[in-house]
Amino acid sequence: QPDLAELPALLDRVRAGGLDVRYETSGGLAGLPAPLAATAYRIAQEALTNTVRHARARTATVRIDRSGALLTVLVRDDGRGPRTAPGRAAG
Repeated sequence: QPDLAELPALLDRVRAGGLDVRYETSGGLAGLPAPLAATAYRIAQEALTNTVRHARARTATVRIDRSGALLTVLVRDDGRGPRTAPGRAAG
């Protein structure tokens, strides 16, 4: 099961595909419980997959912040999102 220690390798693969990805952390990620580290990795992975497939983005930022027992995973991109037909909501 991949975890946050393997996130830089994932980001390198995404960069090789053409998306400029920045990675930021705060609060120190060492010592996270294994299930939490794996979940955070999967959240970032899924968000980046969606960015590549649907957002038509050029850049993305992955930020992981730890504050005590709280872990926040934030992925932002400069994409425009999916195109939808008039009168239909985006998914």
